[in-house]
Amino acid sequence: MADFKGQQLCENIYQSIILACTLFGLVFGFIFQDFGMVVKIWAFGLVIAGITCVPDWPMYNQDPISWSGSKDSASSRKNTALRNRKGKTKAK
Repeated sequence: MADFKGQQLCENIYQSIILACTLFGLVFGFIFQDFGMVVKIWAFGLVIAGITCVPDWPMYNQDPISWSGSKDSASSRKNTALRNRKGKTKAK
């Protein structure tokens, strides 16, 4: 799982790739008067952005999140005690 800074980096990379390919496609599509070229270049940008951003690459995990430990609540202790007691009575 990517950390928060990694998610921001991924979002910036994704948006940059999509924007660059869109502008590149519009320019070349305008020069060659071919809208299909615009769509193909934009779709290529989507594929590259997906390959870059969807997998959990190590560059997105540079600042790991430290999670706090779980606290055993009173209700879960009570449920555990009840399960233990039921298990002991069945064994007799």
